Amino acid sequence: MTAVRNVHLEVPNPVGCFTVSVVNGDYCYFYYGVDGVDDKGWGCGYRTLQTMCSWIRFQLEALKRAAKPEPTIRQVQEMLVEMGDKPSSFIGSREWIGTYEVSICIDEAYKVPCKILHCRNKEEVKAEIPALLEHYRLIRCPAMIGGNIDSASKTVLGVALHEADSSESQLLILDPHYVGVPDVHTLIRDGWLKWTPIRELSETSFYNICLPQFPVYRDEELI
Repeated sequence: MTAVRNVHLEVPNPVGCFTVSVVNGDYCYFYYGVDGVDDKGWGCGYRTLQTMCSWIRFQLEALKRAAKPEPTIRQVQEMLVEMGDKPSSFIGSREWIGTYEVSICIDEAYKVPCKILHCRNKEEVKAEIPALLEHYRLIRCPAMIGGNIDSASKTVLGVALHEADSSESQLLILDPHYVGVPDVHTLIRDGWLKWTPIRELSETSFYNICLPQFPVYRDEELI
């Protein structure tokens, strides 16, 4: 596996009057084929899940607690079957997973519950910016976004609230659909890692945002 850590650190904040809040803590970027499994075209939800799990694993290790490695695609499928969410035929398939499946897998693997924000359109995503700011300020964990028309899941690493015009607010998106051996400069140059204005989201899609509820921080102390 070619692990690339903490890629957001190379991305400058948006220029202008923004309040910015981003992930804090180590994580690895998971993308198509990172572990030798050819999941191009169907594995984005699994890769987003693995990126989120890597952050949780690093946090648990820092706290000297037992931490499982990030689950493989097959292990995710087996978990979902064992939990009764999927039929046995799901194991070994190329079926997608979304925010719901990601949330129950994180809970099952790490005992970390998740909150899912359901947004009927991009205007409701914009309305959740304050909640996302609070998430990255207190919990600091990567999130997942995905929808129905815009069904390609992605990792959200931060949020920028435009103080004068909320329609110009942005999400820091890390896209798992990359194929190859990544380096940070390539990811930024080619748009796999970028600040994305919410106005650029689909006009017709709903969006779900999965927020792991890892124990929060206040004044740098875990509570």
